[in-house]
Amino acid sequence: MLNSRGIASLICFVALIGSSSGLWSGPSFAEEHDSSAAQARMIEKASRFRTAIGAYNASRYELAYNILMALAEEGYAPAEHRIGDFYKHGIPPVKEDHYQALYWYERAAEQGLAWAQTDLGDLYSVGQRVSADPDKAVSWWREAANRGHAPAALRMGLSFLHGRGVRPNLELAVYWLEIAADSGDPKARQVLSSLRAKTEEGATGMSAPGATEHVKPVTPEKPAPSATLTSTADLADNAPIDSTTAEGGTFSIWLASEGGRQAAEAFLRRARESYPEYFSSANGLVQEAEVGQFGTYFRILFGEWPDYEAAEGVCHGIRSRQPAAFCKILEN
Repeated sequence: MLNSRGIASLICFVALIGSSSGLWSGPSFAEEHDSSAAQARMIEKASRFRTAIGAYNASRYELAYNILMALAEEGYAPAEHRIGDFYKHGIPPVKEDHYQALYWYERAAEQGLAWAQTDLGDLYSVGQRVSADPDKAVSWWREAANRGHAPAALRMGLSFLHGRGVRPNLELAVYWLEIAADSGDPKARQVLSSLRAKTEEGATGMSAPGATEHVKPVTPEKPAPSATLTSTADLADNAPIDSTTAEGGTFSIWLASEGGRQAAEAFLRRARESYPEYFSSANGLVQEAEVGQFGTYFRILFGEWPDYEAAEGVCHGIRSRQPAAFCKILEN
């Protein structure tokens, strides 16, 4: 039998084992318990959510709403999204209220739920009983499209095709439409088919990217040169341009696409002027790209970011000032 000194020694030995990284590499009991409890809570919420969907499909809308609202108040994103649907469409027992729909969609969207991000973009796009904001619409659609959500990619493609919230740009329209079509979206396939037919006839119905469209100017977060990425005035003639190579980076940023080399080089200069903190010393590239039957485009790329996170930080900084900006990270 252990005496008090023996018990104390045993406790010290157990504590030593628990604190020595080389002797104990597994999770603690508390960590295992917390993980198991969290998993059990998620399973329970998912079960309640399925019950609510079953009630809704059986036209028991009030029961479905009550279950979903309880889940939404607990922060369960799928339920937040469905509550947004109730308010958007005025499904009993609630009346149509787009401000409430916006609130619940935004809660779910901020948790990364792609459908909620797409629906939130739709509200900002239409502006029905909510102030229209094309920049926010495109920004949320892009978030969802980057998560592989085909309906959002379709909306991005149509935005670039028709110039809604962004400048018309055929290459970027085709880029997003092909993503949606590859995911099985029938509307994207139909639009691409129609575009190809019009291209074969020699008329796409679009002006050249980067021509003379008016675009809302950027409002900087801090003092910056007066030129913006969407301005065509006051270009710096001495800005360094490399129209052949961009070297030294693991990741590059595709910032825009123009219909001619001269317009692309002008855009590159404006990028350096508007975002000197990111591009003043970065290698720039104007890259010619053949987009099949849709013609030749000139992409504006910047390079030299050593990892994905660094490049992502640049895109985040740009979109904080210009939410509708196109900024695609490419691995070299």
